[in-house]
Amino acid sequence: MRNGMEHTMRRRLALALALLIGSLTGGVALQPGAADAATCLSPVYAFYSNGTGKYVTTETTYGGSDNGMLRAAHTWTGGLNQLFRFCRTGSVVNIGAFRSLANDLYVTAEITKTDTNYGMLRARSTTIGGWETFTVFGDWPEVSTADVNLYSNANSRYVATEVNYPGNRDGMLRARTSGATGGWETYRIICISGC
Repeated sequence: MRNGMEHTMRRRLALALALLIGSLTGGVALQPGAADAATCLSPVYAFYSNGTGKYVTTETTYGGSDNGMLRAAHTWTGGLNQLFRFCRTGSVVNIGAFRSLANDLYVTAEITKTDTNYGMLRARSTTIGGWETFTVFGDWPEVSTADVNLYSNANSRYVATEVNYPGNRDGMLRARTSGATGGWETYRIICISGC
């Protein structure tokens, strides 16, 4: 019964968000920059971390090299900082880049960072390169809402949610898991609008 109630609530939230996005954009689909070589799909997605039970959010108020950090540490707000577009970089449907609607930048795996920041995901790039390319494993995009694993093509590692980090780093997403995946590496990708 709980799953049915959650599904109904998600559908209502998705509809409300779709109406909000339509009113903010005048009913026109948000478009990526003209210089993009990738094909950004029109659906808008949210990510729910099975590891934290929270939604992935672009932290646009953080300063310096933490600006744009992705964290699964917030409940659903429906704000632009929790929304993403998927941009295909070729003919394979599950390989591409994620573009944050919060700052209109591509998500990057920071593979030159060290220690507990290695592989940190940040929405900070204006172009798509190796660091911005991910493979989505799971039934997506065949199913509009599916549990998936995100694999960074930059360092050949799965994205994990750091559930034990302190303070404003709790829930940080990092491309750091090289082996088998579990709850920390599993995300529910939810189509919010344009599906």
